Amino acid sequence: MLSLPITRRSFGVVLAGAAAFFDLYAPQAVLPQIAADLGVSLHQIGWVITVTTLAVAAIGPFAGALADVVGRKRLIVAGALALVVPTLLAA
Repeated sequence: MLSLPITRRSFGVVLAGAAAFFDLYAPQAVLPQIAADLGVSLHQIGWVITVTTLAVAAIGPFAGALADVVGRKRLIVAGALALVVPTLLAA
């Protein structure tokens, strides 16, 4: 069995990755309320999650190529900082 040591850095990267996905899937719990407030069907409001997931899948290869050019750490830090404002506004 392969055993890998868990360092503070790798644990931090795992937590940062999980936090990024929280922004994507957090609205799921309130989708019925949002649908009622906006007067749309549950099917239509479900696109909120679908579109964000598709956007992540579409941008992934480009982000990987960009990370090779500018460095993974710089790209991850820039992405995390870019999520701060929308997350605070959503709260």
